Amino acid sequence: MSSYKKLAVSDMDGTIITKDNVLIEETKKSIKNFMQQTNNAFSIVTGRQFFVAERHIKDLNITLPILTANGSTLIDPTNKKILKAKHFEKEEFLNNLAILVKNQIKFSVVNDFQVFGLKSTVWNKHFRRDKFTLDSFDESIFNLYDTLEELFEAVKSDCKYFGSFFIEYNDESEFQKIINLFPLEKFSTLIYCYFHHNTIEYFKKGVNKYTGLEMLADYLNMKVDDFFIFGDQTNDIVMFENAKNTYAVKNAVPQLKLIAKEVIGSVENDGVGKKAQELIKYF
Repeated sequence: MSSYKKLAVSDMDGTIITKDNVLIEETKKSIKNFMQQTNNAFSIVTGRQFFVAERHIKDLNITLPILTANGSTLIDPTNKKILKAKHFEKEEFLNNLAILVKNQIKFSVVNDFQVFGLKSTVWNKHFRRDKFTLDSFDESIFNLYDTLEELFEAVKSDCKYFGSFFIEYNDESEFQKIINLFPLEKFSTLIYCYFHHNTIEYFKKGVNKYTGLEMLADYLNMKVDDFFIFGDQTNDIVMFENAKNTYAVKNAVPQLKLIAKEVIGSVENDGVGKKAQELIKYF
């Protein structure tokens, strides 16, 4: 039996972290106060990998396991140990990359502790410098190469595990070429744009934030219905469709607000922190 009766689980970007990658002081204080009164009953479910979430996790002093990489990995933030995961098998993953190399399609491989990519990739040119200001981070995280062939060999020899691969594309014809090689229905995917770079992220089939919540609930010997869930984006929809207690911040996408149990304050106005204070009575 779990020592927790209830648990608050929040998305990061757009929910407790602003578009400028800032955890505002009011939100930090509210969440820390909530945790002090609930035996640290607060966790994270984020699309970020651990290395780009770690700073905020430390700021909040989160000690319960967190879900990273769109729910594919359950990690203990106190020791960085992977507790549960839904990842590709190595052979399957490398077979997919071999197809990309054969067709000269640029890709990156990113897990919670490593980045493998071309020197021209958005991860190197913009992502770490402009979005997450990672220049002060451990440079061993970033493994960058001149050619796809060099990149492929490095992933084969040095990648610790195989969570997802990213493909950047420029136009509709490139997109169609990619999905013909890797049909969307055979994987779980995220499609988005970073710094004007269109990107498809491919995960193992069945990976999403809700299946991540199921991993977290199983690990803690709880039920997802015991969670109070906060989000703002389209990749949070699957959680809101399947869970009972769901809260969309005011700045969330319209389709999420339509299915939320309640729409709360915006990320800039400490929506999650204020609502968490109201929910303490259930803990």
